Amino acid sequence: MSEAEKNPTTSTDGVSTTFGPISSGQQNSSSAHRAPLPLRIGVAVIAALLLVVGVVAACNALALNTYNQATQNLTSNISAAKKSTADLSKLKASQEQTDSQYADAQAFSAVLLPSAKSSIQQNAATSKELTALIDKALKEQQSSSKSSDGSEAETDKKSNSSETSGLSQEEREKVQELLKQNQATQTPSPSASSSSSNTSTNENVKPW
Repeated sequence: MSEAEKNPTTSTDGVSTTFGPISSGQQNSSSAHRAPLPLRIGVAVIAALLLVVGVVAACNALALNTYNQATQNLTSNISAAKKSTADLSKLKASQEQTDSQYADAQAFSAVLLPSAKSSIQQNAATSKELTALIDKALKEQQSSSKSSDGSEAETDKKSNSSETSGLSQEEREKVQELLKQNQATQTPSPSASSSSSNTSTNENVKPW
């Protein structure tokens, strides 16, 4: 009987070819490469929190961008409405778009920061007041045009001409109040440190 037949676990070149069960040492070394379960759970929780923070930040950025655009339109519309020759039909169309922009910004109110949410709500309310004021003035002008002449053609002419007559004095005063509300919401109050620094700078300026 040959040596290979006597010792089947040894090959002819002297290398062991025994295939037995994996020892406990080998099992421990393979499991040592895997992170503990609490650590893996902690990493997953942190990743989820980072994802939530990223979504909230993105929603705030989008809402503020829409809010800034709407506020620019609102300020422009208020300034235009103060003029006696304001085109109320165009202002109404512009205001409807502005109200829609504020509504889009408020759609993220659940995840908005408190300061951003408050500013959006205040300016949205101001925008709706201006829209209602313009709509009321338009209806009054159209009603007065129809009552002054029963002719449909003449009514259309008067209606077109009345669209450029703007708001009444009382209505323009209300628009002025809306403008003050909008400025109060948008204009930040200067800090005490900046005021004191400006004062000290002015005091140090010499006439020569």
